[in-house]
This record gives sequence, C-alpha cells and structure tokens, in this order.
Amino acid sequence: MSFVLEHPWVPAVVRETLGVGHLETTYERSATPWSPAERAFTLAPYKATDRFLDSTGHKIFSATWERRDQQPEADIISIHGLHDYGTRWADTPWPKTLVDSGFRVTSPDLIGHGRSSGIHGGFSSIDEQVEVVRDILRKVVRFLPASKTGKVFLFGGSLGGLLLLSYARKYRMDPELSPSGMVVLCPLVSVAPESRPAWSVEMIAKSLCYVAPFLPLAEANRGKNASDIRFEEIFLEDPLTYHGRLRISTGLAMLHAFEELQANLSQVITPFIVVHGDADRATSVEGSKQLYEQAGSTDKTIRIVPGQEHDLSREPKAMEVLSLCIEWMKARL
Repeated sequence: MSFVLEHPWVPAVVRETLGVGHLETTYERSATPWSPAERAFTLAPYKATDRFLDSTGHKIFSATWERRDQQPEADIISIHGLHDYGTRWADTPWPKTLVDSGFRVTSPDLIGHGRSSGIHGGFSSIDEQVEVVRDILRKVVRFLPASKTGKVFLFGGSLGGLLLLSYARKYRMDPELSPSGMVVLCPLVSVAPESRPAWSVEMIAKSLCYVAPFLPLAEANRGKNASDIRFEEIFLEDPLTYHGRLRISTGLAMLHAFEELQANLSQVITPFIVVHGDADRATSVEGSKQLYEQAGSTDKTIRIVPGQEHDLSREPKAMEVLSLCIEWMKARL
C-alpha cells in the first residue's frame, strides 16, 4: 500500500500535484453537482442520460443529450479539448442547436478530465484516450435506440481534434468502428508558436518523465483560447476544469501524437470537415492546411474563419461556424 493510501490525510491538492495515489479514483470530481446549464438538458423537451463505463482501466463518465419528442436522425460523439470536460459546452448554444437540429449528442470526459477517473489534467498516452472514443462508440452509442439513419459523426476540437484524427488512422479499416464523418475544429496537428514550450522546457520534461510524469511544468495555451478574457475567468472558476500547468506526461503524449500524425496524414481516409480560426494562438492553422492537403480522404473540406481564435464555440462567429458544421453533416445523412 502506498504512502498516500496509508496516510489519507495528505491534502488532495498535494496528491494531484505530485501525481501519487488517492483513495477515490476521480479525486472527488465525480461528485461535482450539475451546473445550471447542464441541468437544462434534463428538462422537457430535452432528455439527459449519464453513465460511467470501464475503459483502459478507468471509469469514464459520459452524458447523452436528445429530445424526448423525436427520434434522432443521427448520433454525434463530441470530444472535448485539453483540461476541459465533455458537458461544459452546455453554457454555449451549440449542443441545444445540434439536438434541435435532429442529432443525439454524447459527450464523454476523457481520462483525467471532468468526472472521469485519473489525476486531474493527466494522462500517459494518446492511445488510451483513443480507446475511450472507441469504447464510447461501441458501448454507448451502439446500445442506444437506433437513430433514423444509424449514422455516427465524431465532433471535436483542439486535443479532441487530434484524438479524432488519431482514431481515424487507427480504425480506418474497421467498418464497424468507422464513423460516417468527422467535424474537426482547430485540431492539434501543429502547435502555434505562442503556445509551444521552449526547447529547454521540453528537454527538462523528457528528462523528468520517468521519475515525475505528472509533475506540472509548462504554461502551454493558458490565456490564449478566446478573444474575450471573461471566458478564461469562467474556465478558472469551474471546479471540473484543470487550472494547473501542463503535466509532463500529458504534454509529451500530445507532442508524440501530433508528430506521428503529421508523418501519416495520408492514412486519414474518413470524410471530414476541418474548421480553423486564422487568429488561433493555441494550435496552428498551418496544421489544418497540411491535414487538408495530405489526408487520404476523398471527401474533405476546409474552412478558415477570419479573425477567430481557438475556442470557436465561444468566438463572435460561433453560430456561423456551427451552421457550417451542421450543413456539412446534414448533407451526408
């Protein structure tokens, strides 16, 4: 039994910072009550279903939102970004607009995020997060009542975009696990220069990763996600978002994943639309252009949105972007 398990009085903040054990695998995050925006999806005409499932040794929380009064046309699996969680976008018009447009939306919390288990903000590889996407597709969506078309779209941005593309590469030849299409927003194919840690920081991280993998180290994209600073303040007030520095293992896992993706973009054959703001200071718009040019898909679309920053769901042109995404998915039903 570890030192921490023998001494549970050690403060949770210390356990999480050092990346050592805990008596409760979600570090009490699973007990966080619904926010008012989340609760709105439990009220008519909406219906919310939430559950935990086992994936790669973790307890993964997911929520499914739909309308009570209609059969959905298709399913969307929405994958959130770094240090975020699946249902936080309830405070934007996006999920209700998607549901009102005929889609059923399932949003999991990734390992180390939101109400799922794991050290807050920490994970060891992109592969384990890709398996979460796979298990949500297999264990949640496939067991829901059938939609009208039976089609499933993957929807995600930033880290979520990297995961969708990594998933598409890994399961491109498996018809059971291949989505009908992907909506990829500001994906982490390449880091914006403003957000990539200095070379010296990366070298320190690589030297420490074997002895202190969950140590918070780099600042990463903090404060570079939206043009309105109020959204950063709201983010930092939310108990389910991660507020610390980027953990070593998390940063190195993302670095390895997007470098591998860059070298194998031709293996992405799933239909997709990629949307990126040209003012993004977190992920590079050049990475999205590279994705569009090199992906092997015969059905691919790119839209660069002038003046928009990283979090497209909270930028001034958010509804314009969402309308574009809905139109793209509807055309493929």
